Amino acid sequence: MINNEKIERLSLFKDVVEIAKQKGIDVRFSNSEEINTSSDLGTSSYDPQKKIIQIDIHSSAINREEVYIHELLHAKSYLVGYPYIQSYNMIQMNSYMHKVIGSINNSFHHYIMVYPEMKRMGYSQYDIDKQFIDNIVENCDKTFVGTEKLAHAANLLELYLRSPESIEKLEEKIQRHQADEYQLFIEMKNSILQVSTPLEMRRAYAKVLMKLNEFVFKITKESLYLNIIILVSPIFPDSYYEEPASNSLYTLKLNGYPHVFVLDKDSNQCCYFLSNSGKDLDKSYVDNILQQFKLSDFIKMLG
Repeated sequence: MINNEKIERLSLFKDVVEIAKQKGIDVRFSNSEEINTSSDLGTSSYDPQKKIIQIDIHSSAINREEVYIHELLHAKSYLVGYPYIQSYNMIQMNSYMHKVIGSINNSFHHYIMVYPEMKRMGYSQYDIDKQFIDNIVENCDKTFVGTEKLAHAANLLELYLRSPESIEKLEEKIQRHQADEYQLFIEMKNSILQVSTPLEMRRAYAKVLMKLNEFVFKITKESLYLNIIILVSPIFPDSYYEEPASNSLYTLKLNGYPHVFVLDKDSNQCCYFLSNSGKDLDKSYVDNILQQFKLSDFIKMLG
């Protein structure tokens, strides 16, 4: 499964493999030669349809225990119920925007699981962090334009999570030179700091996606409809499950697309992309199901 006996002996590795087995999820490891940034030594992703968690470790890091720990903790955060995100692949999103959302997704999982657990376990990624921090610090008096501002705001959020003292030292400079980015960073930070449970994390995701949508609309006068085309895995208060599904969910249909988008009423964020095996699905059919079934039964129906 993994060509590193030391990692295989770790209780974290065994926990991840055991939880995944119980949930019928396959955890796969691979090594790659390509690398985008100095801090991108490992990646992890979850495909809920295929029930696969893919962990990729760069060949230069195959002997670096902290890189495996980092990615295993990402995997564990999915397995214990913290939400994941998916983009609606029939609507092409700007690759730049896709990276921004991916970065923020990482930051959520870093805050709730990865960094606290690495610290508790006594692991450091100081050299990786230092290169990231130095790069962001160098750009804190640079003028960004358009959607570049989004990426820098996302980087400021990640910088705060890795090194809050770095932000404190630079705060005045950032406010002076990058007021828009700073304001978005503060809004995202305030959302993420409220998170301690999967449900709170999902609600915070929805707030942050709304802020991103508003930020882009302010620049371009166009909405990205991130509450529709970004699925945040559904999590509900316990009291909702025995109520009619229609009490907590509603549907949308976009012209020209086969899927029915199912959104939650609390956060107005997409929970499901539903289709008839890729073919057109009637919105009224889904509406009837939501009215007829309890939320718990509707979720079971979808598997």
